[in-house]
Amino acid sequence: MKSDATSGPEQPPVLREKRPLNPWLLVFITFGMFLTLVIVGLLLMALLGPTQSLRNNEFLMPDGKVLRIEGVTWGKTHRLDFEYQPIGPWGFWDRRRQPITHGLGIDQLTVWMTCHDARTGRSVDFDWWSESVAVDAHGDEIPDNNPQFWQMGPRGTGAGGGSRPFHADRTGYDSWLVFSSFPAFRTDQGRFKLQLKNLAGDVATTIELTHPSPPVAQTWRAEELPATKTSGDLAVTLKSLRADFHWNTSNGVKKKYWYYSPETTVSVNGQPAADWYVSLMETTDPLGNNQNYGQSLSIREPTWKVRLAACRAQTSKFSTAETWTLTDVPIPEKDTAPPRSDSQTIDGVTVTLVALAGSGKTSYSIVTASLAGYGNFNHSSGGSAFGSTTKVESKRSGSTATSSVEANWPHLTLDATGLTPLHRMYLLAVDDQGRSVETQQAYHYGSLQSFFFKTEPDAKLLTLSVVVHKGHGFEFFVKPPKLPEDKPMP
Repeated sequence: MKSDATSGPEQPPVLREKRPLNPWLLVFITFGMFLTLVIVGLLLMALLGPTQSLRNNEFLMPDGKVLRIEGVTWGKTHRLDFEYQPIGPWGFWDRRRQPITHGLGIDQLTVWMTCHDARTGRSVDFDWWSESVAVDAHGDEIPDNNPQFWQMGPRGTGAGGGSRPFHADRTGYDSWLVFSSFPAFRTDQGRFKLQLKNLAGDVATTIELTHPSPPVAQTWRAEELPATKTSGDLAVTLKSLRADFHWNTSNGVKKKYWYYSPETTVSVNGQPAADWYVSLMETTDPLGNNQNYGQSLSIREPTWKVRLAACRAQTSKFSTAETWTLTDVPIPEKDTAPPRSDSQTIDGVTVTLVALAGSGKTSYSIVTASLAGYGNFNHSSGGSAFGSTTKVESKRSGSTATSSVEANWPHLTLDATGLTPLHRMYLLAVDDQGRSVETQQAYHYGSLQSFFFKTEPDAKLLTLSVVVHKGHGFEFFVKPPKLPEDKPMP
């Protein structure tokens, strides 16, 4: 059956209004994509791109590394405020400064260097560096001395020196700085060449630098030799100054080390003085280099200054004013060091008996103000006394100083403050049997000096005579000696 219901008109579809896209969201997405592309591009450029342009203090080495001269300083003391950038995601903003001081109390030129990867700029170490050489205005090569390094990183800072090559500690450090020093030398209008050598001794690179304060040479007139100088009734004649050298290997490189010997005669009231001897105190060139401090004297300079000391030998007779005598001093038992506090002033030199120790292993405190200027230290030295090995270790921490000695012979330690290069200190000993006891002097530390005794087994007591003798100084101006022909390198 047909329905009479009628259908209603069809409703048109409802159109939903489209919401427009937020323009700021579009800007944010676009900027983010752009920033991502920039960062990726910078990383690719850093890793794969060309070498960064060099600054005025940077030099490209043949192996691709960049050598950077962080500073060139001159003087007795040096300071560098070293700025570096640690490795890390925020290293670009994390700039740090490390103040470094250095000096030996003599005028020297110090060159401070870092080495970097040419592409990334990251610090690399100096495991390839054997020495640096300065080339002066004459074309002579002057080797460096006292090489040292600093390393910085998450673990803080560390320093060292001595023998090269320097191998970096990469467990907690990521930045490395090295430096070494040179004596005074003549420059070419303030400029000089610096050669850096590799482990094979070959020149790895040569750069040209400016000397911050070229030294001014003294004007001296050389005397004709032989020349004679007098002091009271004592006369010293300098007949010649002889040069010689020995080969020494440093960092795998063999070098010449020069030394000089004066030929002299001594007379008293015009008569030969057999109980006097002459030693060379120091030799200085017009630029200020002093051979006494291991510097290289310039053989090119026209005149050198030579200072000699004339002193009496230990076998001479000395006055009571030059002698401090201690009688009936017991020889300590093995491995013991009874405390002592004896003191005497002789000719302005204060001598204190720090310790008298037996053979074997001994240790004792050192109470002397003369060590305060050295700060904290730990110094060890080895040697021999009468054919047997000796070992001396001196320590200072805070206000406490101690000395530990291993030896087969008894010894005493003296603190002598006020000694000058003209002074000589001797120790004479006689045992309770009237026998002379042989003594041997050994270096200790600072103003401390030790003397070992070659005692007989039955000796119980000693009579000690400490002699402080001040000699005479003489100054000569001479032409540099002729250098001998080369010896074959061993």
